[in-house]
Amino acid sequence: MLRAAAIVALACTLLPPLALAQERSVVMTRGVSMGGAGPSRLSLESVERYAGYLELDETQRDIARTLFEDFRSGRVAADDAFRAAIERVREDMDEGQIEHLLGRMAEVSDARASAINELESMLLGDLRAMLTPEQDERWPRVERRYRRDKSLGEASRALARVDIEDLLHEVHPDAAGDSDAAEILRQWELRVDAALQERARRAEAIEEPEGDMLIMLAVDDGADDPFAQLRAIDARIEASGESTLRALAGVLGDEPAAALRTAWLERGFPRVYRPTSAERRLEAALAIEDLDDAQRSDLVALRDRHVHEADAIRATWVAGEREEEAESTMPPGVQIHFVGEGEEETARSRAGDSLAGLDRRIEDRLAAILSAAQLEGLPAADNEPAPGVFVPQISGSRGVRIGG
Repeated sequence: MLRAAAIVALACTLLPPLALAQERSVVMTRGVSMGGAGPSRLSLESVERYAGYLELDETQRDIARTLFEDFRSGRVAADDAFRAAIERVREDMDEGQIEHLLGRMAEVSDARASAINELESMLLGDLRAMLTPEQDERWPRVERRYRRDKSLGEASRALARVDIEDLLHEVHPDAAGDSDAAEILRQWELRVDAALQERARRAEAIEEPEGDMLIMLAVDDGADDPFAQLRAIDARIEASGESTLRALAGVLGDEPAAALRTAWLERGFPRVYRPTSAERRLEAALAIEDLDDAQRSDLVALRDRHVHEADAIRATWVAGEREEEAESTMPPGVQIHFVGEGEEETARSRAGDSLAGLDRRIEDRLAAILSAAQLEGLPAADNEPAPGVFVPQISGSRGVRIGG
């Protein structure tokens, strides 16, 4: 299977920091992995969830927790071995031995993935071994959930990575006990599971290209696109989530369904919905105890107006992000951003400019409404970029500049 995303991630940990160029540059980032080289997502919470599906008794749950601790120790050892191998590659780079860098990184990544996959298989096998025959009949649901835990986060669509089961339990926990809602959720599980299994088969069939420049497949218009079939499956998973939310609306009603959809978007695009500095300061202002009636009325009016306008901007931003995802030809997990002089205008940058303008208005109104002492008590304003501005992490493991 082609490991472009995993190799980009490793390359970013190895390449040295570069000075920011003032001209237009390209930044590659790894958001999620394309395949088996990504970190294990199994947690104690995962095991507790599986225990609930299987209806384990307390003794079995204690055994499951012990098994997970053994698994976690093995995962730590695998991570230590991975870091040691990466350091050896880094040392060789310092000595100028970089001829087969990408191939060696792929070997290191694959070794870690194989070790963790084996540990996960052992954990699941041990869990299943202690089940009663009745509990074993429930095992397929654990397998489906495990595949989601392991693979859903690899999707190239942000909303496809949101687990609808978790979303429903978090936003409307009472609805999970409704038989109609449970059936709608079960149908979503089955559709997504089939899609993830197909995705895994197709990803495994993608052949390694000759040479080391794996990323070139993503930008060469003349090359066959081996990732198109994976992105098409991701689009199906996203569409299945959207249709499931519409079906749940018939069970929950309009208002709860609207809250569920909003939560879906917020989880898919957390950066879009992250409160800005001025929004946080406005909420803090509304919590001031010694506001007089006129101040409180002005602040409430400011908040209501801002929410209405900011919601519209964020909705447009999300629509733009989804459109970019639909048009992307990058491998799953790899993004390219243009930054610096001549930066292209995008839905992200336009939204950032618009929200920055709303923030300035909030700050101006806060200064006009509050006293100096009240302003002093607010959280300090962040010196952060506009929400829509992409900020490359040049010295970290998430971004590397490849042009100037």
